Formats: sequence, structure tokens, C-alpha cells
Amino acid sequence: MPDDLTLEQAAEIWDEFTERFVLLSPTVRFAAAQSPEELEAVYRARYNEVIRQGWADPEALPDGLERDEYDDQAFHMIGWEDKRMVIVGRLVFPSPDRPLPTEAAYDLTIAPHGRVVDTGRAVLLRPDRSDSQHKLFLGLMGFAWQEMRGRGFYHVCAAMTGSMLRLYRWMGIHWTVLGEARPYWGEQRFPCQYDLVKTVQAFLPHRERYF
Repeated sequence: MPDDLTLEQAAEIWDEFTERFVLLSPTVRFAAAQSPEELEAVYRARYNEVIRQGWADPEALPDGLERDEYDDQAFHMIGWEDKRMVIVGRLVFPSPDRPLPTEAAYDLTIAPHGRVVDTGRAVLLRPDRSDSQHKLFLGLMGFAWQEMRGRGFYHVCAAMTGSMLRLYRWMGIHWTVLGEARPYWGEQRFPCQYDLVKTVQAFLPHRERYF
């Protein structure tokens, strides 16, 4: 396992891994939301999760949709199994006009400024298949990575609960916690930045599992 792996080298290696992650759930197709109807389905799925978790009362979202000020410019991702959504998420790309969602929520400027992508609003819609949850998350992450890399980005931030951090750690995915937890999207979450080099170093010994 190389200890002197550069960020650029790690990104190239991660390109290969993420191609495989997308294939871990062979019946699932990952794609961008393509129409107003698909976007509405994403917002409705998020609403259902927010209500199920008790993060908001239905009266606070009377149209049955969960949206925020970043959604109009966000890249919305969907995992499809046949015609059924099984997982959704979004990417918010940096803009000179405003901070990223995580930066705004935690009063941070995350380096390198203007080169970081915010990921979040991930909702799993297939809770009955707990054995494959981590594969779906890896698939969504792989698809997100491909979309980011296609635009020239490989720095990522997110707001995460302690349980999410433990799940990612179990999968070998490393996030650096940037500050104290605050209430965000219904729960106490930590501002985090993806550690690509440590993640690649953790995955390399298990390369044969994916190749």
C-alpha cells in the first residue's frame, strides 16, 4: 500500500474503483433526474423520509415535497431498479455567488475554495434489502464521483450523522470531521470533508474484491 500516494494518483485509482461500485447492484441503473416529473419524485421521496424520521411535520411541507434553495441548481441522482426509484441523492457544485450547503450551515469555508462539491440528501428507498444497502450507497457514490470527475472536481464535503460516519468507516471510506455537530436536515450532523487518499489506501488491499 503506497504511503506517498498523491491526490492526483489517488483520483486515478478511484476512477477504476468507482466504475466497479456502480456495477455492484447489477439490476440498478444510476442516472440524473431528466424531467420535472422525475425531480418531483425525488423531492417527494425526500419528503417521505423527512416525515418518516420525524424531522418535520407534514403541515410544514403542505405540498408533499422537500426542497431547499440549492435544488434548482443541483445535480439530482436517481438509482432505478426497473421503473422504481431505490436511492436518490444530489450534488451541489461550487458557485461564486454563494457558499455550499455545508459551508453555509456550519459557517465554514472549505478548501480548496471553489473546487469542492457538496453531496447530500441521500435517501435509500429500499429498506427491506438491508444486505445490499451498502452496495447501493457505493453505487450512488460511484456515479456521483464519475459526474464530478467529468467536470474536473475531486474534492467533496458533506454533513453527516455519527451513524453515517460509522457506516462509511465500516466500508473503508474516510471522512475528516471539520467541526462540531449542529442540527442539520433534522439531525445532529458533523461537517465533513472526503479524504480521498486515505480511502484509496484502505481499498487497495481489497482490490481483488472489485476487479
